[in-house]
Amino acid sequence: PPPPFLCHDAVVRRTKRGESVTMATTVTPLDPAWIAGIAAGSPLLKIGKRVVGQPLNWSSSGDCATCAVSARFGAHGWDLAPVEMGLAEYARRAAPSAAPDDGESHRWFARFLLEGRALPSLRGLPALLNDSPA
Repeated sequence: PPPPFLCHDAVVRRTKRGESVTMATTVTPLDPAWIAGIAAGSPLLKIGKRVVGQPLNWSSSGDCATCAVSARFGAHGWDLAPVEMGLAEYARRAAPSAAPDDGESHRWFARFLLEGRALPSLRGLPALLNDSPA
């Protein structure tokens, strides 16, 4: 099957054996998972709603709680694979005129901290708690 996305340098029209042929030059297949990372900050990348049923995670590289959000790319709104985004950043994008954060990212940080995911030295802490951090 053909790849879902292609990147090309130019579209060229040539005459071959009396017939007009249109072809793309320097063609490279793109993995749809790359597009959101490459297009971050571009007006062509549209971030949608949080993906229902996807658990929130802790990103040690970003030092924040992350969620999966739907994404579309281009003028035609091609669907992309869900994108991992910081929860606070998602809240800012979802409602830029509203309050900066409704506290959800702080609640998730507290949970990840108590579970030992935000700070690995606290991994044994849940066994000492009376209730689960969840």
